[in-house]
Amino acid sequence: MPSTIDLLSTNCQHALAALAPAAWPEWLALVPGWQLISADEQAQPASIEARFDFQDFDQTMAFANAVAAIAKAQDHHPDMHISYKHCGLRFTTHSAGSLTVNDFICAARVNALRHVGGTSA
Repeated sequence: MPSTIDLLSTNCQHALAALAPAAWPEWLALVPGWQLISADEQAQPASIEARFDFQDFDQTMAFANAVAAIAKAQDHHPDMHISYKHCGLRFTTHSAGSLTVNDFICAARVNALRHVGGTSA
């Protein structure tokens, strides 16, 4: 099992196999603040999501733009929901139809934003 540091030092890869559902809790423990969303009856794949709260719209948008930079660099893009003081993110790997290591790599990188200048969630 990798560590959070391993996730931060690994880049997303294409064509990864889905993680076994039994392993999801272990992976989820590496990304505090994220929760598992099981596959639903509308054929949505399993995903992980988190909500980040900010003091104002400028902080929210700075965070959203930083997330966009991560997504572009990793070629792995979340669903984003932005409002005045909140940003919700959801990661899944559509090509695998479920969760892959890529989802947790990106979640770990997003969590790291909280610890660098300017973007505090």
